[in-house]
Amino acid sequence: MVGEGPGELSLSTLAAAAGPVAGLGGLGVLYSGLSWISSMRSALQSMFDTPTADRPGLVAGYARDLAALLVIGVVLVLSVVVTGLVTGFSERIAGLIGLGAGLAWMLTGLSVALGLVANALLFVAMFRLLAEPRVGAAAVWSGALLGGAGFELLKQASAWLLASTTRLPAFQAFGIALILLVWISYFSRIVMFAAAWARTWGAVPPGAGGPTPGR
Repeated sequence: MVGEGPGELSLSTLAAAAGPVAGLGGLGVLYSGLSWISSMRSALQSMFDTPTADRPGLVAGYARDLAALLVIGVVLVLSVVVTGLVTGFSERIAGLIGLGAGLAWMLTGLSVALGLVANALLFVAMFRLLAEPRVGAAAVWSGALLGGAGFELLKQASAWLLASTTRLPAFQAFGIALILLVWISYFSRIVMFAAAWARTWGAVPPGAGGPTPGR
């Protein structure tokens, strides 16, 4: 589909239309993001059994969704950027601070640890902003840590998949959007699984030692 031959779509043609497409795409992303946040809010409120009286009205709900989208978006971008930069430039950073190339794995481990912390904060923000769960902080953080670990695995898999397509211009032009859709789907599943864990943990009586099978 993409190339310079007869009947193929040139990348320069796509680049020339980048401005108008970016504007329309930005509006589409905003609408899609608000719709996704709204759906996620409803799902998390159901998961955490948030009382109906505590749920915001239509206008207040969309205002809260917009604020939540901005906060979650910033935390999400910072989480992905920090992990990606430290992992991608681990050998160069190791050289700058005097570590040997063989010790660059320490920086990779550090980036994963930082990513886990940022991921946990992301999940806590989602739970608190969208659902206002009536469970203890320990339950919220247990779910956030579990979700953060799953999200980190998802980020690493996505980074590997994108790196393996650097020499495929057609995939770079269209395939990334498909990867993003699949990525959002799996991320949503991780969020709900983490919320289910936190809700189950919060339902366990004190002293029981955590979730038990069948609860």
